Amino acid sequence: MGIAGPQAPGATGTRLEGEVVVVTGASGSLGRAICVAAAQEGAQVVAVARDRSRLEETGDRVRLGVDSPARCREPLLLGLDVRSEADMRTMAVAVEERFGRADALVTAHGIGTAGSDGRAVPHAFSRLPLPEWSAVIDTNLKGVFLSNRAVLPMMVRQGRGRIVNISSARGGLHGQAFGAAYCASKFGVRGLSEALAEEVRRHGIRVEVLLPEAVESALIARTSLGAGRRRSLPPERVAAVTVWHLCQAGDATMPETLIAALGVCCNAAVTVEGDESERGERR
Repeated sequence: MGIAGPQAPGATGTRLEGEVVVVTGASGSLGRAICVAAAQEGAQVVAVARDRSRLEETGDRVRLGVDSPARCREPLLLGLDVRSEADMRTMAVAVEERFGRADALVTAHGIGTAGSDGRAVPHAFSRLPLPEWSAVIDTNLKGVFLSNRAVLPMMVRQGRGRIVNISSARGGLHGQAFGAAYCASKFGVRGLSEALAEEVRRHGIRVEVLLPEAVESALIARTSLGAGRRRSLPPERVAAVTVWHLCQAGDATMPETLIAALGVCCNAAVTVEGDESERGERR
């Protein structure tokens, strides 16, 4: 199954015209690319991230990414933390007060390790500090739980909605040495999403998981988890597949989609063209 590549920079479509799309992790490379791709399809983007300065950069990219200023809806930028129940409640209230609904949520946030020391080799399991374990689980799994839960009341009232949770091909399908916390969190995203999908299907809400291979960014360069990677994916390519999911009719669902670069294709994978890169992001 092939997926068309992303639109040319500045190209604008209408597949999400007027729809409110909330994106967490919007200050990261993938979240930012998803915001731009959704805006190019006419969506009203709500960008959520902790880093306010990088969030402003995302807002600038969204404005520049749409070919006509008249077509570009001003993105709503929310400097909030997915790990905070209060912040996710604030997110939902802000979206409902401004737009009255949330048509889609994409959870693009995630970290590989909690360390800020730039170490190249993660801790062995026997030496993994509890604060690091907790930080990874809180961001990658608890953050998905809190953000999903926050938008559900709106979607239930609407009788429809789409949630795309981003897991990981490497960390969400197979265990990786020195990546216990990361893998636990990404496996957890899959289980949470599957359970939630069964629960809310009767309300017309679709919950799906994307499992991309390594995504280009500076994150993976600081860990050993990207060692031996074959081809990494530009974030714009993964964003294109994400938006493609959001645009599908609501009477069908693709519970899990594995995204790999050409030449790294696995069974049941969606393949997209990807360039060789010396940098990548573990999702």
